[in-house]
Parts: sequence; structure tokens; C-alpha cells
Amino acid sequence: MRQHPLFEHYTNLIHTSTKNKYLNKHLDNVFVETEKIQALDCLINNNANKENFILATMLVQIALNTHDQIDKQMDDQDIKAKKEQQLTVLAGDYYSGIYYHILSQSSDISFIRQLAEGIHELTKLKTTVFYQAYDRTDRFLADYSALNSMIIKSVAAYFNRETHFDFVSKWLLAIKLEREYSRLEQGDQTFFHQLVQDKLLKQNTTKHLQNLLKQMIHYTKRELSDYKKLLPEYLHPLTTFSVNTILEEGLSK
Repeated sequence: MRQHPLFEHYTNLIHTSTKNKYLNKHLDNVFVETEKIQALDCLINNNANKENFILATMLVQIALNTHDQIDKQMDDQDIKAKKEQQLTVLAGDYYSGIYYHILSQSSDISFIRQLAEGIHELTKLKTTVFYQAYDRTDRFLADYSALNSMIIKSVAAYFNRETHFDFVSKWLLAIKLEREYSRLEQGDQTFFHQLVQDKLLKQNTTKHLQNLLKQMIHYTKRELSDYKKLLPEYLHPLTTFSVNTILEEGLSK
């Protein structure tokens, strides 16, 4: 399947920017959340540095996602796993370094500061989502939705486009949940699956996780439909672009 030109362009830029022989040999290729590229493309004005802004923001997101993969419960005797953990930390730091290098070329200190504030807020929110107990699914989804979209929200704030960001956040969450359900059906185990199991499931089985993800998807899509009225023109690509297309793009790479 041919990739959508927007996604292909930025995915190639990201993979070129993050190319490292040693890391690529020992770790999987970085996973690009193409829906966030789509959201950024809508939120950023026709700025001369738009490409750098999108690339840098996606590298920040990838660095944060990479650090999330570290298993803090790892057995100290598992030498192979410990090496993979150390490489994952290194990879996250490496991607962060590339982001700073790209933004330093544009000399846009205010954008760097905005992303730094977003990272700070996200780090605080992680303490809640990763370590707090949840007794209700909707509360978990509300916090996780904010966590999932925090970096994109910081960009929206920079370009004064926060007014309708609730829709963007729900849209991103809907795609995230659909992707996680698809990966579960394919037999993949992800960090998100583990998080949901730890926070919300008393019976830790694949079937229970599947059912809960279905409920989350239904709940999020129902909420999402309420936001589609009177959206500004710049967000129309999100309402017309197929969620399934984005999922196919991401899962096919």
C-alpha cells in the first residue's frame, strides 16, 4: 500500500534524522504516530519553519515514548534485558538531542520554551497516570487522553489554536485505542496494554483486555461525535480523514 504523501514525507525525515547504525542494529525502528503528524499539520500555520517544527515535535514525542518502554521491574540478573533497557534509555536521549539540534538551527527560542513547558506538564501528569489507582474507566481515559496529546497541545498553544483542542485530543485518543486493539488482536503486547491491565483489570486475561478496549473505543467515539459541530476550517482534515487509513499506515510500516 502506498503511504499518504504527508506521512511518507515526515516518516522519511524522522527515520533519516534518527538513523544510527548501533541503535538500529539492536533496537526496533522508531514507531511514528502518523495521526500526530496529521494533527500538527492542521494546527501549525503556514510558517516558514513548519517542517522543522513538525519534525522536532515528533522527535520529542518519540523520545518520550521510547523512555516509557523501560521496564522498571526488570530482573537484575537478566543481562540481555538489562542491555536492551540501557540501549532504550540511550535511544531516547539520542532522539532528544536531535530535537534540540534541529530547533537550534531555526533559532526559535520561544518554540523550544513552549515544548519544554509541555514536557514538564507531561512529566507531572505521568506521575498520576502511571502510579495512581483508578476505579473508573472514564477517569483513566480522561487522564490518558491529556497525557497522549500534551506535546501536541503545547504546539497548539504556541499557534493560538487551543480553542477546539478537546476535539483534537479525543481524535488522537480514538486512533490510539483502535491501534492498541489491532495490535492486541495481532498478538502484540504493548506498554499501553500493560498500563490498562495494571490500572483497570482485576482479571488479567487477553479476553478481558479486548472487551475493555472495545468499551473504551465506543465511549471515546461517542464523545468525539459531540465535538464535530462548528469546528473551524483548519480542523476539517481531521473530520474527513479516515481513522482506518491512519491505522493502516501505522500498522503497515
